[in-house]
Amino acid sequence: MDCCDNNKIKTRAKLLVIDDDSQTHLIISDILEGSGINIIEMIRGTEALDFLKNCKDHIDLILLDIYLQGCDVWTLASKIRILNKKVPIIAIAAMYPKELAAKCRFEGFDGYFSKSFKMEKLKDIILSYFKN
Repeated sequence: MDCCDNNKIKTRAKLLVIDDDSQTHLIISDILEGSGINIIEMIRGTEALDFLKNCKDHIDLILLDIYLQGCDVWTLASKIRILNKKVPIIAIAAMYPKELAAKCRFEGFDGYFSKSFKMEKLKDIILSYFKN
């Protein structure tokens, strides 16, 4: 995928969601509908990393599933940071143990959110990264 393809990305605000759960993609698309944020969905870490190698400066926020199948997300997050030190990365996971939240902070994530989230709260968090 070409990150600058005008047919794919038309808005300035770009959110990359890296999650192998299609329900998460649907929820995020639903809550951000009409927001003007372009949502780019990836289901594999390798796919996302390849995309970011070409488009690292074109993404404004990343939501990354901590339990992504077949992927060491800690290594993935580290590789993303090498490509782009500034892009905020928010970890998302089905559970919210305190230990996991602490590990996410230690590993350089900008936030942590449980998938058992309230949709409006997630929307507010995401939109806060796109305010001027």
